[in-house]
Amino acid sequence: MARLTKCSCCGGDVSSRAWFCPSCGHPVSSLEWTDTDKAIAAVLTVIVPGGGHVYKKQFRQAFLWFCGVLLGYALLLVPGLVLHGFCVLSAMKAPE
Repeated sequence: MARLTKCSCCGGDVSSRAWFCPSCGHPVSSLEWTDTDKAIAAVLTVIVPGGGHVYKKQFRQAFLWFCGVLLGYALLLVPGLVLHGFCVLSAMKAPE
């Protein structure tokens, strides 16, 4: 569950899940990434390569993973499965 913290710039209340302070727009330095979020990202990525990255708002990585895994499956099944596995692991990592 999201907690309220103080903005380092204006002192306003900011959700621990927010990307920016709603009062001043200052970016939040760190996001709380829970095990549930990691599981959701992993499940989405198993269904569609790059789906977990879209969930994490990492659109460039989502596109690259989708294209890479699709190419791997087009070449042979084994490279596609390996790339798909790495894509799931990448989606489970906490955002930086």
